[in-house]
Amino acid sequence: MKNIIDNNLGPVFPTQVMVGGLVFCGFGILVLFQIWYMGIFMIVLGGYVGIGVNGIRIDSEKQLFKTYTKWFGIRNGKWKSMDPYPFVSVVSKQVGLSMASRGNRSMDFAESTYTICLLSQTHRTKVILRQEDTRRAAENYADFIALKLNKMVVQYAPQISAQTRERNMRRR
Repeated sequence: MKNIIDNNLGPVFPTQVMVGGLVFCGFGILVLFQIWYMGIFMIVLGGYVGIGVNGIRIDSEKQLFKTYTKWFGIRNGKWKSMDPYPFVSVVSKQVGLSMASRGNRSMDFAESTYTICLLSQTHRTKVILRQEDTRRAAENYADFIALKLNKMVVQYAPQISAQTRERNMRRR
C-alpha cells in the first residue's frame, strides 16, 4: 500500500477572481442556448479561473514530493526527491491588509499563519507542506510529518552569506 499524503494549499487565484470565473461560467450557460461554441468557451474559461487548486503530494515510502496545480480534477506537476531537504520547520507569517479612509486615517488588520516547510541544508530553499492557523496545530503537524518522513524538526534560521553580511555592513 502506498503512503501518499495529499495536502491542499489553497486556490490558485484570489477569492474575488474565483467568484468572477464562476459568474462567467453562469453567463456561459446562458449563452450556450444561443451560440453553443461561445457558451462552451465561456464555461471552460470560467471553470479554469474558478476551480484551480494548488497542492502537494508526498510519497513517504519513496521519499518523493510533487507540488501540483489541479485544474478540472487533473493534477499537473513533477515528482522530486526529498533528499535535498533534510529538515522540517514551522515558519510564522503575518497576513493582513490595510484600509484607508478619505480622511487619511488608516486601519490595519493582521493575523498570523503558520507554514510547515521542508528546508534545505542552508534553510534558503523551502517547500511548503501545509498552512495552519494556530502554532500548536502547526507544531503537531510538523512532528507528525517529520516522524513519517524521517526528518528533523528545526527552527527556521537561514544562513547569511558573506556577500549579504558585507552589504549590510556598508548600509550602516
